[in-house]
Amino acid sequence: MFAKGGFDCVLGNPPWDQLLFREQEFFAKRAPAIAAASTEAMRKRMISALSDADPALLSQYYNELRKNGGERHFALTSGRYPNGARGRVNTYLLFVELSSQVSPSSVGLIVQSGIATDESGRLLFGHLFASGRIRRLWDFENREGLFPEVDSRARFSAFTLTHSSPASADFCFGLHRPEDASDPKCHFRLTLDDLRTINPNTLTCPSFGSQLDAELVRAISRRLPILLLESSTSDSTETWGVLTKPGLLNMATDSHLFVAHSGEEKLLPVYEGKMFSFFDHRFADVVLSATALLRQGQSDELSASEHADPSRMVKPRHWVRADEIEKRIYGQWDRKWIPGWKEVTSPSNARTLVPAILPLAGVGHKIPVFLPSERFRNIAFGLNANLASYVCDFVCRNKLNGTSLTPFTFKQLPVLPPSAYATEAPWVVGVSPCDWVLPRALELTYTAWDLQPFARDCGWSGPPFRWDEERRFLLRCELDAAFFHLCLPATADGQWRQARMAGGAVRDETTEELAELKRHFSTPRDAVAYIMDTFPVVRRKDEEKYNGDYRTKRVILEIYDAMQESIRTGQPYQTRLDPPPADPRCCHPHKGQPAKR
Repeated sequence: MFAKGGFDCVLGNPPWDQLLFREQEFFAKRAPAIAAASTEAMRKRMISALSDADPALLSQYYNELRKNGGERHFALTSGRYPNGARGRVNTYLLFVELSSQVSPSSVGLIVQSGIATDESGRLLFGHLFASGRIRRLWDFENREGLFPEVDSRARFSAFTLTHSSPASADFCFGLHRPEDASDPKCHFRLTLDDLRTINPNTLTCPSFGSQLDAELVRAISRRLPILLLESSTSDSTETWGVLTKPGLLNMATDSHLFVAHSGEEKLLPVYEGKMFSFFDHRFADVVLSATALLRQGQSDELSASEHADPSRMVKPRHWVRADEIEKRIYGQWDRKWIPGWKEVTSPSNARTLVPAILPLAGVGHKIPVFLPSERFRNIAFGLNANLASYVCDFVCRNKLNGTSLTPFTFKQLPVLPPSAYATEAPWVVGVSPCDWVLPRALELTYTAWDLQPFARDCGWSGPPFRWDEERRFLLRCELDAAFFHLCLPATADGQWRQARMAGGAVRDETTEELAELKRHFSTPRDAVAYIMDTFPVVRRKDEEKYNGDYRTKRVILEIYDAMQESIRTGQPYQTRLDPPPADPRCCHPHKGQPAKR
C-alpha cells in the first residue's frame, strides 16, 4: 500500500496508554507488599532486596524496564513521530500522527480528548490545525458507559481529518451520547487565529460547553493578555514576568525530609492543597486517622471561631526544616510568603481556579507557585485577586479538560497586565485599580500573624484583620464586580467598548467580531450575568442557604450596577462596608504573636 501512496481512509480506535513503566502496576499482583510501599524510597529498597529474596522476579522487573525503555527510545528518537512523541509518550498520539501520514485523504479515530486540550498533544494538534487537516472533534464524557471498561470520568473524542478542511473546524465538548451532537447549540467553530488569541503558547483548544462560552472567551481573550506569553518580546512593563514552579517539595521523593514537630529546631509546615482556599491560608487542618488504611490525611475545616483567633495556624501532616525550603526558593524569590494555586481541581467543582497567598512553608508539588518578577512583587495582591475572580475562573474552566490545573493552562489565563493597575479605576475618579484593590485584598488575606511579612510588603504595619464572614462576602463581591468592569470594559452608557490595542487590548477587534459578540450578549452586563450562571454549585449552595436566592450573583450585579452608575455620572462609587475596607477598626488588638497549631 505504501508504494501506491498510502490509504484512502483510516478508521480505528487506537490504544490509549502511556509508554511509561509503572512500578506499582508491575508489582500489584507479583509482590503486593512492594506495590503498597508507603513511599518511593521504601519501594526502591524493597526492590533492591529482591536480589536475595526473589532474583527471578528482579530479573523480570529489569526485562520489563528495559523493554519499556526501548519502546520510548524508538518513539522519541527515530524521527517517525516528530510531533506526537513528547514527554511520557501516549500511544494514541503516535497512531494519530502515523494515520495522518499514511492517509492524505480521510482519517477517523476514537482518541483521548487530550489531543486537542493537553500539553502532550499540543504540537501534533497545532501542526494538524495549521496544515488544514482537522475537520471536526466531538468530545464525549463516558458517563453513559459507551466504553464499559473505561472510567466514567474519562473523556474521548471522535476525531476527523480530511485532505483539505475549511478555515475553521467544528468542535463539540461534553457530549454523553452520539445523538447529543444533533443539538446545534453545542457546536462551535474555531480558526487558527482564534487559537492564537486564546492559547497563543500552545495552540490547544479550550473545551467550550457551548457556542456562548466560545464567543465570550474569545471576547475576553481579545481584551486581556495571558499571564505569560512564552514567545513575548514586549516591554516588561506589560508582562508579569511570572515564574511558575511545581511546588517546592515532591511529596513522594522528598518524603525523607519530613520530620516530627518539635521545638528543638526551626520547622515549617508542609502545605497541601486541602489546607487553603480563596483568601484563606487557614482553610483546614490535615487530620490523620488511627484506624483508616486508605485516604489518610483528610481535611478538617477550621470553624469561624477558630478563624477568629489570629494565632491559630493550620495543622499539617508533615513538617520540614526551614533551611531546606529557604535554599530551594531564595535566589528566585525574596519574600517570606508564597503565591500558589491548587493543581487538583475540576471544571465541575464549585470553583475551578483556587489561588492563595501562603506563608513561607514547605509547599507540596500539587501546589504550583507563581512568582512575579521582582518589580511587580509589591502588587502581587492584585494578580492574586484577579485570579480569584469569577471572570478569570470562567475562562479557566473552559480551558481545563481534566482534574489537573498545571502551569500549562495557568500561564495562558487572561489577566490584567501590571500597567493596568496604574491607570484610573473608572468608578472612582482619581483612584487607581491598585489603590482600590489593595485594602480589600489585604483585609481578606491578612487574618493571622503568620502572614505578617505579606502585610508589611503591602505597606501595612498593624495587626491582622478580624474574621467577619459577612464583611468577607461583601469584600469579595466588590472585587468580583470590579474585575468584571476591568476585564469587560463598558462605555459610560453600559455598552460594549470595542477592543483596541491603543486601549490595552491584545489586538484590535473587528466590526464583525463586535457585532457577533453583541448578537450573543447585548451588553457587558449580560455577559456578567451569564458568567455567574455558569457556576451551578455556587448557585445551588446559595439557594439552599438563602431560600432560593442566588445571593452571590445578586449582590455582585447590584455592586456592578452601582459602579456602572458611577461611571455614567462621574460620582465615586460608595462601598457598602462600614467601616471601609482595611480600616484599623477592623483589626485585632495589637498583642503578641503566639503561634497555636
